[in-house]
Amino acid sequence: MKVLEEKQWKDVEKRIADAMSSAEKDALKCQYEKQLSKVDWSKMKTKLTIAYDNIDWNRVNEKLDNALTAIKIDSLQQVYTIAMTDLTTLQKVLLR
Repeated sequence: MKVLEEKQWKDVEKRIADAMSSAEKDALKCQYEKQLSKVDWSKMKTKLTIAYDNIDWNRVNEKLDNALTAIKIDSLQQVYTIAMTDLTTLQKVLLR
C-alpha cells in the first residue's frame, strides 16, 4: 500500500507543482497521509475480493468474444471494400 500511496501523492504533487510553495505542499502531504491512515485497507480488500468474485466471467468473456468478432468482421469489410474498388478500377482500365 505504501507504494500506491507514494504514487498517488506524486500524481497529486504534479498537478499542484506551481500553485503551492514547498511549505504548503508539505502541509497538504501531511493532511493527505492523515486521511489515508484512516482508510481500512483490510475492509477495502474484502470489498474488492467480493466484487471480483461476483463478476460473471462467462458473460465478460462472451462480450469480449463478440467485440473481437465485430472487429474482425469490420476489418474484413474494409479489406473487401478496398479490393472491390481496386478490381473496379482495374476493370475500367482494361475495358478502355
